[in-house]
Amino acid sequence: MKNVDFSYRVFISSLMFFLAKCIDSRDFPIQGIPLVYPAFILYILLITDLKKIFIGILRTKFLIILVSVLWVYHAILKICLGMNFSIVSIALLFEPIMLFVVAGVAASNDGGKKAVIWAFILAVICSTLFGFGTIFIGSPFLEINEILHSTLIANKSTLDKLHRITIGNAGFSLFIFKFAYQLATAFVMVFALLVDSSTSKKAKTSLYMAIVVLIAGILSNGERSILVSVFIGIITMNFLKRELLISFRMVMVLIFTMFVVWIKLNYFQDVSGLDSLGNRMNFGLEEFARVKAAFVAICSVLSEPFGAGGMSDVYISFAKKNHFTNSMGTIYPPHNNFASTIMETGIVGLIVVFLYLFFIIKTLFLIRKGNTSYPLEIIIATGCITAMLNSFAHNVGFFTKEMCICFTSGYLCAFQSENKKNLGQRGTR
Repeated sequence: MKNVDFSYRVFISSLMFFLAKCIDSRDFPIQGIPLVYPAFILYILLITDLKKIFIGILRTKFLIILVSVLWVYHAILKICLGMNFSIVSIALLFEPIMLFVVAGVAASNDGGKKAVIWAFILAVICSTLFGFGTIFIGSPFLEINEILHSTLIANKSTLDKLHRITIGNAGFSLFIFKFAYQLATAFVMVFALLVDSSTSKKAKTSLYMAIVVLIAGILSNGERSILVSVFIGIITMNFLKRELLISFRMVMVLIFTMFVVWIKLNYFQDVSGLDSLGNRMNFGLEEFARVKAAFVAICSVLSEPFGAGGMSDVYISFAKKNHFTNSMGTIYPPHNNFASTIMETGIVGLIVVFLYLFFIIKTLFLIRKGNTSYPLEIIIATGCITAMLNSFAHNVGFFTKEMCICFTSGYLCAFQSENKKNLGQRGTR
């Protein structure tokens, strides 16, 4: 059987799906139908081999079971507590599974592994360029954004309001914090490919251009979590490669990070209505308010062991007492996806979060053990940790269908499944 190093079929089908997920439209081309659903159907048609889809499901079944158990429990809990439960929330079940399958299909064949990484990077690059158009040019990018997200901005009277709401570069999305995950994950993947000795000179030329675009995207995005997650993500890459955690490369990255912050603070103040990174630091809450909020959210499982379904009474009391609210009096969520999941679903959520984190840690050490054999897996794992770190600062993550975490986690799950299969075959010889 011929070994294919790069599958263009996987690349094209995955690129199309990632673009749909980056856009994340709920109104185009069919009102009320998320774009990702027809995109996934088209993905299956492009792959053409249903056996591969089935393999993708089998290789990621652990994660599929995790999100399914949590979703069903959360749905039952909300109904029992008399809370509003909309069928729209089924997206929290199906969309992660779609991402798992896409990752599983790619990770199950040699040609798909590299192809899906490049597809992801290119999709984020396209989203970044679109974001430049939205914040620096305006029309027709703002009009396109309005068509893609008409329901979300239905209460906004003018496109000018949409421009101010985005604050910074949000890519195809409307929310800079969601796009921050994509920028950070793509950046560390590009960086990991650049320092990989197996990457060709021709490929590195493209990667250098990509990293320039992504740096500009980070500067125009404004999210603080990007810089921290990128730095720790690259430390993770060194750990997986069994290199010095603080090496010359890391010192250069640290200097670069400080340089980016300096540029941001001095030259990107209020450009085209953008909030600067420095201005966003002054958000009116004490420095460790989010850490405290996450801790309270997790501890609320002691008073509501079955879960609160939403914000717990303990958390609401804490938020009001510590003014963890906006100017309208609306309580901020914990800004930690794992803490929110535990608060909402109690002991069941706590177990699911533990199993997920244990799976990630176990996979990291598996990759580190055979680091020279898994160069592409190191790139994916670096991206996964980088995206996950963002979810410790936001209410979006693995349990809310975030693209980067679900895709990279699905890939790692398929990798671990394949590794177990190979070990089993060796054991029977």
